[in-house]
Amino acid sequence: MKKIKVSNRQQIIAFKSIFKLTVIAMLSAITLALNTIFRFIPGFEFITFMVVASSVIFTYDLACGVINTCCSLQLILTGASISSIWYFLLMNGYGLIIFGCRRGIIKHWWLTIIIMPLFALGVTGLNYLEWYVLYGNNVAYAMFIKATLSNDVRFSLNILFPIIIYPLFWKLMILYRNKWDWIFNHHFLQTNKINLWKKAQPRKLPIPCCPSSREVESNDE
Repeated sequence: MKKIKVSNRQQIIAFKSIFKLTVIAMLSAITLALNTIFRFIPGFEFITFMVVASSVIFTYDLACGVINTCCSLQLILTGASISSIWYFLLMNGYGLIIFGCRRGIIKHWWLTIIIMPLFALGVTGLNYLEWYVLYGNNVAYAMFIKATLSNDVRFSLNILFPIIIYPLFWKLMILYRNKWDWIFNHHFLQTNKINLWKKAQPRKLPIPCCPSSREVESNDE
């Protein structure tokens, strides 16, 4: 009996590990596909949204897997370079920030509308810093002006993504919260929010029943 129980535990652990790897692969593939399809849009990148969403909703290991896999697959589009390494480290830093703040973000989801544009500015600042170190101030400023359109698009998209896509992603994950609870962190499992756009309605107090006119007449008699 003990051997059977041990084997069952091992099978459950193996199943959960394989399932987490499948989720990581699926989300990373979606991110890569969107970055490839909308590559014609200057400054389009979906990784920042996936970093924030996965760090808020999933467990540490699964979120770290999504972040690192997305950044690794991004090398297919951009190619290996110094900027890719810095971008890799920056996204992991963003994940650590969200890990520390996700309890507040789950409680006040609109914080993502503030955080994601700031993260977009971080990517812009990282690019300028790289140009400054490699080419000097004058060339860096010229390249920064040249990249104004892509920077503006990136900033605008990181405002729209948490407003439009994040509530939909949240609602989708809520549907599978009870079924696959091992992939979600305990803060997400404890929340009661289903629709982020729907305001919590105050509880209605029961209205006391008024005595009927017949009861009043009988009491008078």
